[in-house]
Amino acid sequence: MTGTPLKIGILGVGHLISYLLPGMLRGEQKPDFLLSPRNHQTALTLAQNHNLEIAASNHELVKTCDVIILSVRPGQVKSAIEGLPWRAGKLLISLCAGVSIDEIAAHAKGVKITRALPVTAAKSGESPTAIYPRCEFTQQLFDPCGPTVVLEDQDQFEAATMFGAYYGWIQHLVGEMAGWAEANNLNPQTARLLACQMTRAAATTVRDTPEKPIEALVDELCLPGSITGLGLDSLKQEDAFKAWHQAGNKVLQKLKSKSD
Repeated sequence: MTGTPLKIGILGVGHLISYLLPGMLRGEQKPDFLLSPRNHQTALTLAQNHNLEIAASNHELVKTCDVIILSVRPGQVKSAIEGLPWRAGKLLISLCAGVSIDEIAAHAKGVKITRALPVTAAKSGESPTAIYPRCEFTQQLFDPCGPTVVLEDQDQFEAATMFGAYYGWIQHLVGEMAGWAEANNLNPQTARLLACQMTRAAATTVRDTPEKPIEALVDELCLPGSITGLGLDSLKQEDAFKAWHQAGNKVLQKLKSKSD
């Protein structure tokens, strides 16, 4: 973003925005944000922490701002945006999983719409953010939050949205393994650190070694008689990974049913 920063309104100030704002404000050029009065206590806390203003109403927010970030629950989209003073040329960035561009456009006529899927790791600059369609402004806005990934169509975007759910599943897995370590005499802080750091280390190695198939990286650790191989064989025998695929299929089915 260059020149005079556009006024960016945040419509729906809740859990995700409280993590996303610090990430977006991390860039060299600080976006000029205006907060919705929706969820007033959270909006007040964020306004105080980041020296931001709160709009008097959502009507004023949309009328005043050039860009709107829509961050409400999917079932609240219609009631949140219907009847507001939308105008041609305004950009609406939707963070609402499973809500298609057509569904949003039906209640915000004439605006340019792009979809984005950041996660709470934006606060640490570690959120991969899926975006559709390509929008340079949206990419620049979310770049300080972590790597942006532009998808080619809405079907690809829905598939990528599953990873927003996967993010939570991985946190639960980290908790399970940290709990296992605690039960085997590690103190809670050490157990949590090891579970977190090993998860990050594994993901970083896969990310930073694109020239090798993932299975080849795993095979390098699963030498004959290795503890890695022993545990992985046990997981495969229990068909543990089938359940992960099934979970992904259920999420994707739900997302597609919302977007149809």
